[in-house]
Amino acid sequence: MSVDAMIRNIKPLRTDYSSERERTLAQVFHRYFGAGIPFLPPRELDRVRSEIPAVAARLMRSLDPSRTSAGQEEQTWTMEAIIALLEKGYNPVPLWSAFLSASLCVAGLEGLSGRGDLQVLELGCGAGWSTLILYNLLRQFAGERFVLHSVDSSPYAIASTSRMLSHFHIPYRIVVNGEEVVSEGAQAGADWPTVTLRMQPFTSALDRYNADSIGAAYSNHATAYLEPSAYRTVIEKLYRVLIPGGTFTGESLDPDFSLRPGKLFVLGAVLRGRNRERFSRFPPEQRYEFKAGEGGYKIIRVMRDEPSAAFLDWLHYLLYHGHLGILGKYFGVLQRSVGAQRKMRSWVRVPSRDLRSMIEEAGPQRWQVVSSPIDALLPPYIHTLQIRKSINPGGNDETHV
Repeated sequence: MSVDAMIRNIKPLRTDYSSERERTLAQVFHRYFGAGIPFLPPRELDRVRSEIPAVAARLMRSLDPSRTSAGQEEQTWTMEAIIALLEKGYNPVPLWSAFLSASLCVAGLEGLSGRGDLQVLELGCGAGWSTLILYNLLRQFAGERFVLHSVDSSPYAIASTSRMLSHFHIPYRIVVNGEEVVSEGAQAGADWPTVTLRMQPFTSALDRYNADSIGAAYSNHATAYLEPSAYRTVIEKLYRVLIPGGTFTGESLDPDFSLRPGKLFVLGAVLRGRNRERFSRFPPEQRYEFKAGEGGYKIIRVMRDEPSAAFLDWLHYLLYHGHLGILGKYFGVLQRSVGAQRKMRSWVRVPSRDLRSMIEEAGPQRWQVVSSPIDALLPPYIHTLQIRKSINPGGNDETHV
């Protein structure tokens, strides 16, 4: 199924709401942003946040330092960083890009369904948003014949993701040092496939999988924080574990761009409403306003119908329907999320745009760069690249890099 079809036909994850008010908010949220982006009311986001430390502490007690110290090559998220990632729920714009890149990942599985259960690997679960989005896409467009593995070396990331999965009634198990330490809803007979959360560095986790066993691998920003040498190692190990024709989809921030929307612009757009109608009239070259600054370009105005303008309309809805407490949450977190994005942008070592040259170094007979149908939908400060393991490693494929 194409990416366009996925965007049109996706359904929201099943969950429970404590009141008719929350259910109505979820319906409006999905009307603005599409059903592919999960919605958690502020009350539930606060609950997830409060449960993370206890789960993370339990995971840390299970660690064997002698078996986990090697290969700590990726960014290991602290509790503070995970809270910033969790608060993406108050700024759905980056979640929209995650939905697009995850759709690209799942679309890359087309033609591989005759191999039994499809094995899908996520490198870096963060706070759990990308895991939810990827799982939902797999569930609806691959049926029940898939297995999702998500790897992260941070106990706070694994803890947050487990609580997010729990909220949406998705069974999971947590594996530390090769042993299952936590499991919820993963008993025999569960009606949804179980997610395996593996707390381990990427390179050592990849060594656990058989050659030619993974249909698709996906990373929502996480691999971009690797040092180039570590990224090359990950690419080499991915080549071993991916089946011929299997893909890796990586998304990252662009370190040359930062998002700093003017407060007056945001406030005025919220008060006016109907931003999607107005901004859709701007031609693509006028949908962003850039300002050159130290270290790159600042985007100070976002005028795009999807999904930035939808976010402004969502805030307008909250304001004019009396949800002032929730509106205050969104405004409070918006500034923090922009600041967190600025910090994470400075941590990027290998943006996805640079993956192409790395693949060329690895050997053009081994990989293909897949043309992306989502490039025009992504904001300029986010890059996504998909590469495919050559079906004919001898170099007979027609579309090598």
